[in-house]
Amino acid sequence: MKSKLTNSTLILFIIIIYFSSNCNAQRTLTLGDAIGFAMEHNVTIAKAENMVRESKNSAVTSYLQLLPSLIANGQARRASGTNFDEITGTVSTSTGNFYNAAINVNWDILNLLRRVSVIKAAKNNVQANKHSKEASKDLVVLLIIDNYLEILQNIQQDKIFQEFYTIQEKNLNRTMEMVKLGSLPAQDELIQKAELSRLKAAIVENRRIQNEQINKLKLMLSIDPGEHIVLQNIERTAPQITSNDNTISDFYSEALNNREDLLQRRHEVLNLKHLLNIRRADYYPQINLFYTYGTSFSSFQEQSFDDQFFKNNITNSFGVLISIPIFDGMRVRNSVFRAKIAHENAKLDLEQYKRTVYVEISNAKNALISSSEEILYRQDQEQSMSGAFELEQEKYYLGAGNPQDFEISRRNYIEAALLLNQIEYQQMYNAYALDYYLGKIYSNEKDK
Repeated sequence: MKSKLTNSTLILFIIIIYFSSNCNAQRTLTLGDAIGFAMEHNVTIAKAENMVRESKNSAVTSYLQLLPSLIANGQARRASGTNFDEITGTVSTSTGNFYNAAINVNWDILNLLRRVSVIKAAKNNVQANKHSKEASKDLVVLLIIDNYLEILQNIQQDKIFQEFYTIQEKNLNRTMEMVKLGSLPAQDELIQKAELSRLKAAIVENRRIQNEQINKLKLMLSIDPGEHIVLQNIERTAPQITSNDNTISDFYSEALNNREDLLQRRHEVLNLKHLLNIRRADYYPQINLFYTYGTSFSSFQEQSFDDQFFKNNITNSFGVLISIPIFDGMRVRNSVFRAKIAHENAKLDLEQYKRTVYVEISNAKNALISSSEEILYRQDQEQSMSGAFELEQEKYYLGAGNPQDFEISRRNYIEAALLLNQIEYQQMYNAYALDYYLGKIYSNEKDK
């Protein structure tokens, strides 16, 4: 009995250890790890890769369309009726099986404009989808970095709240002692407790937002929602740029060569040009060569299938089919006109998109310069509010200050610390955003 109890206890202990290890399992991620994981598991990127595969298959098919088409068909039917035998001169009612079989070869030999345009459109579509996949990677990387930095900012914000919470606990204890001694009114104790509760509520809300951000990151990385992840901090020095216009021009030239979404749109414009040529091909005559080999026989003919199909009942036909468009109710012309308008609109959209790229780069550059300057002012503000809070705190506990000024100085200090934390991470994001608008965010992070 004792042995059974010992074995049961051992099994229970192993089970507890197993589930404890699973519950405590966590994944530690650097920013590079997160990006690399997304490249392998992100759904958006996987869909873009599928589009590339599909377009490659279509490109192969476009080449095969240069070859003749080969079609085999057959028919079998059973029928009952009167049958006249020419040899004996007798008429009989019987049931027979009737068979037809043929092989058809058809080859369009004239309309090269259509065939060449179809091949060019298919090849161009492959390139467009490749650039679309790379553009998806760039966007996913930016979204991951944005989410990653938000989580780090939130974690640092939690530390700030915790620090002020510890300070507030000490102040509350100090105030309670002084209230007991009669040095401070009881109202001050209530004010200090209210401030402590406000900080508790801020910590709870901040952690709720942090959990939402972590779950959002798990979703982008296709990580198990139940898995615990820990993010390592990152440090990035913002590039030193100036506000002169020449820098924007240099950035713009770089983006025109590197932006995958812009290259994708260029290929889409070319694709519409090839589609326009495909529509124009309907203006030209078509010449098809055809050849048919087949047979037709019934079960009334007492011969084998080989004799019927290869010797006695063979049908060979070949010829040329010429199709010349004369009047089709303006169908072709209307189709060409719509394709031409689509091509012209795509070119206009491309030029507008280039202007949008210029504006995006300009805004990203200005945001980076602005955040670099704002950090300096926020640092001064945080230092000043820290000194003001310490002085007001000392005055308050010496009896020379009032609780309203003390609370205002504390809240100003907290606000300054939070704003400094926010702009520090915003500056890092602005640096990454500029890389994105220059079309080099993924290539930069991949090389690290």
